[in-house]
Amino acid sequence: MFEAARQAADRGTQGLRITAAMKVVEITAGWWVESMALQADGWFMRSHALAIGLTAFADAATPKFAKT
Repeated sequence: MFEAARQAADRGTQGLRITAAMKVVEITAGWWVESMALQADGWFMRSHALAIGLTAFADAATPKFAKT
């Protein structure tokens, strides 16, 4: 029953990893080529990573608290 939820959480974790990696790449590349736009987009990706992480946490925590 909870297998689908676990698979969805795993996909969310993969998305979080990809987003965090791209954030680091954009900030580093922006610093390297002195592009304020790349750096700003990299820092903005932080909010996306936070949202995905919060969703993955809620997805993982819900089955534990839903059992009554």
